[in-house]
Amino acid sequence: MEEGTVMTEKERLAEARQVVKQQAFYMKRALDQRNLRDALKNASVMLGELRTSLLGPKAYYDLYIAATDELRHMEAYVSAEHKRGRRMLELYELVQHAGNVLPRLYLLLTVGSVYIVSKEAAAKDILTDLVEMCRGVQHPMRGLFLRNYLAQASKSKLPDTGSEYEGEGGTVADAVAFLLANFGEMNKLWVRLQHQGPVKEREAREKERLELRILVGTNLAQLSKLEGVDVEMYKNTVLPQVLEQIVNCKDAIAQQYLMECLTQVFPTEYHVPTLATWLQHTAWLSAGADVKALLITMLNRLQSAEASLDDEAAEDSSSGGGSSSDAPAGSTPFHLLKAHLATLHPGAKSEEGASSSSPPAFDAIGLLEMYEALLGFALAVYPSRLGFIEETLASALALLDGASPRLAATNTKASKVLMAIVRRPLEHCKEVLSTLQLVSWPPLLAHLSHSKQKEVAALLVSVVIAQGVTVTAPADAGKLLAFVQPLMTEDPDEVVDQDASRPEAIDEETAAELGPVSRLVHAFRSPSTDDQCRILNAAHRQASQANTRLSPFALVPVLFACLPLVGTIKLAVDAGAVVEVGSKKLLSFVLTIIEALTPLAPSLAFRLSLLACSVADRVAEPEDAYEAMTQAFMIYEEEISDSKAQLAAITLLTATLHHTSSFTAEPYDTLATKATQHSARLLKKPDQCRAVTKASFLFAPCRAMVSAKRNPKKEREGEDGEEE
Repeated sequence: MEEGTVMTEKERLAEARQVVKQQAFYMKRALDQRNLRDALKNASVMLGELRTSLLGPKAYYDLYIAATDELRHMEAYVSAEHKRGRRMLELYELVQHAGNVLPRLYLLLTVGSVYIVSKEAAAKDILTDLVEMCRGVQHPMRGLFLRNYLAQASKSKLPDTGSEYEGEGGTVADAVAFLLANFGEMNKLWVRLQHQGPVKEREAREKERLELRILVGTNLAQLSKLEGVDVEMYKNTVLPQVLEQIVNCKDAIAQQYLMECLTQVFPTEYHVPTLATWLQHTAWLSAGADVKALLITMLNRLQSAEASLDDEAAEDSSSGGGSSSDAPAGSTPFHLLKAHLATLHPGAKSEEGASSSSPPAFDAIGLLEMYEALLGFALAVYPSRLGFIEETLASALALLDGASPRLAATNTKASKVLMAIVRRPLEHCKEVLSTLQLVSWPPLLAHLSHSKQKEVAALLVSVVIAQGVTVTAPADAGKLLAFVQPLMTEDPDEVVDQDASRPEAIDEETAAELGPVSRLVHAFRSPSTDDQCRILNAAHRQASQANTRLSPFALVPVLFACLPLVGTIKLAVDAGAVVEVGSKKLLSFVLTIIEALTPLAPSLAFRLSLLACSVADRVAEPEDAYEAMTQAFMIYEEEISDSKAQLAAITLLTATLHHTSSFTAEPYDTLATKATQHSARLLKKPDQCRAVTKASFLFAPCRAMVSAKRNPKKEREGEDGEEE
């Protein structure tokens, strides 16, 4: 059945196009013979095909294009007749003798466009006459296309500022009045189109109406292109009349499209001083209009505005024909938008009392989407004003706190929107540390699921690393570590095996995820050794609170950051500086970290103990060096059981001990003896031989490596021998 209907329409269109083609041929032949009356008759028959009501919008548009293309020949002939000396008024009256209204008006518009060019009459008078004459066609679709032809025929002939038709032909105000009048009539025809035909075909008609929307928007596009339409004229003349038409039509489809069209076609600087008026009228739209989409469109459009322009226009924002909610006079566009969004909260009406002009309330997810757009606007226009970003985040947080618990954690769409909100400051702020000043950012993160929190934390770390940021303040370091804490903890909703004797091994994916956290610790570099110690202590606290299995990724870089700091503190103390944390205290801190690492990564803890021993020895702290070496022996005895690993470990221990120089004789002999004993206890004889051989060098150290403290008698004897 549907296929038959389509074919019937095609057949009707083909038949109508054939008539147009035939009559156009006769018209052009008559014009060639300078027989204007016959040409007008043929043109009238040709245009009579546009009187049909049996074609849909697409088919009618094809027929309209075919017919109006042929009218160009009539326009060229009339222009030639005028150049030959024929008065345009005579021709203008002649075409009005056509029998049917629709063909008569098409011919009148064609001749009228030439009449304007001739300048025999003022352009404003001709335009006014033409737009009024078009009232003779009230059929919605036929009237729409007729007025579209009027708009197209006159678009280059308007008395705009700088136009050749300005002056005696009129002013830009006349051009604006003409376009607004045509727009108003076209909008009425477009809205009436929904009432044509039976009710059961309403849905199909709505689709057809959408196909015709561009015809109505053409007038707004032409208004935006007029050179004489400045901000003042737009605010005082154009916008009020357009908004009045939009609100009064009470049709959701028309309101939705025309508000979007108004937002897109006019420059951004026109929207800034008229923002309050625009926002006020969104509250008066029909219930079916998608106000959320309109607000987001406006917010995205305003992102191209300059902050300086917005600040200068701020005073006009509240006086442009109305004010939005409780926004104070003289406030910035940001505050107008934020105040308006506050009126859309679900509880706003109940608190203030609903009124006929109050905007509709939205659900939490819809409002979140609008706050995302508002945040994008604030970041684009006011990138250096963190207060605006914080206000937006605080409003979004208040919205979520008032919504159902764990909305963003359980609702996919809400989670996606909230993710976009919390990511935007990281992606747009030139200095990532400025996000640490956003008080509402961490609570917003808490509304996300654990996996999403990890994504944001990973992004934060990657941005810090990419920007090459150096964190010098302990407070900033503490905040940064708190933000990345989700990377160091397991999902609280996951079931964890509490009976495991040793933490589960870390897979490659987890290691890659935590690698940037280790790099983050190395971004903590304060010029003050005491501040650096505070930062590292804060990092240690955060790592200690992390999941046991993941803590090495933070503890190890903290330890490696501490070791060079030991030498720095030693040099500062030797130079007479007074420090809060000395090298001895810091070494004790290092040994505490190694102790925490031992059950998690014994082999690593063993090597770190030896490294700590070397550092302590280098800064002449023999007690700490001895404790570190003792800790290494304990790890060797309790944690290392593989024979190959034991050989490698005892070899490394022996070499480290051999290079020490701060021990006195007794502790050194104790450690050397213990190393030899462990060498002799290795499982395989070849391993024992190698290890004991290496350990033997501990009892006959090279003179260059020995300390006078260890064997002062032999040291003096060696010096006496050299003198001899």
